[in-house]
Amino acid sequence: MTDSLPWDDIRTPAAGYSWLRTDLSTKHRFWWGKTHNGWPVLLFELSEDHTDLFKQKRPKVNGLAIDVVSLSDIAKQGLIISLTRPPDADIFYRLCVSIIRAADMAEMEAQAVISVLNHLDRWRDFLSNARRRFLSPDEIRGLFAELTIIRVLVEEYHLPPGDVIAAWQGPLKKPQDFEFAAGAVEVKATGGSKASTVQISSEMQLQVGTGPLFLVAVELFDGSADPSTTSLNDLAKEVEAVVRPDVARTFRDRLAIAGYAELPEYDFVRFTTGRVEVYRVSDDFPAIRGSNLSTGISRVRYDLDLNSARAFLVPRISIWDPL
Repeated sequence: MTDSLPWDDIRTPAAGYSWLRTDLSTKHRFWWGKTHNGWPVLLFELSEDHTDLFKQKRPKVNGLAIDVVSLSDIAKQGLIISLTRPPDADIFYRLCVSIIRAADMAEMEAQAVISVLNHLDRWRDFLSNARRRFLSPDEIRGLFAELTIIRVLVEEYHLPPGDVIAAWQGPLKKPQDFEFAAGAVEVKATGGSKASTVQISSEMQLQVGTGPLFLVAVELFDGSADPSTTSLNDLAKEVEAVVRPDVARTFRDRLAIAGYAELPEYDFVRFTTGRVEVYRVSDDFPAIRGSNLSTGISRVRYDLDLNSARAFLVPRISIWDPL
């Protein structure tokens, strides 16, 4: 939770709003505001008329009032976003910061408005589908590894982005992270304090089914102090840019289900990606499987040292041949 919020320094007006210009944007004019009842507001000051655009793309987000208002002579309009649940001010602040950052990536005002509305649309999905808490360090590493493999499958294996995102089952809590018609892929992050040890979350995760099963280990090195490394926010944007626009919505939905939204806090956990190792999981692969458990035993979790599985290393996921 943020210790100090910008609205703390704004007086509560007797009527209307009080405003404080934010310096978080270098390209557009944003203002922190406070209503007469003390509720926080964000204003995007606009020099052009975007009424038609707003009508086409206006999102509806529980807990927020979103509207276009007429301003004084200094601007034609303002896109105003008001919080209607004061206890959520810290979450609203994170949303506002991410909105300002999204707008700042656009040079033209119309594109910045679209970026803000799209960002609000993504937050609607997050607030409706996801757990309202931060991802744990292990969850961040796991999601980072899965996003890394999405990019590998599209860029190195040349799989259609739509097929890859449709097969991405990790956020849906299926046994394997990717379930293709040709086979399944389970992804684990390695490195850090656990070195080559990965956690297997169920007796079904390494259960060999009717098709081939591969375990892919993505080595991640902590690089929080190194700006050349990649954050979870960075990687999510990069992967979204790799998939086609018609697939991006499904991709964002899966991110929301996984509990991810573009929060500033995820900018500060950064990784360098090392080796990506592929293991072919066969009946001899070291694992606990549901088919071998006694009746009544289930929901098994255990640690697997990949050093014990080196004999199962393969050069690639062999059900696809890179072009």
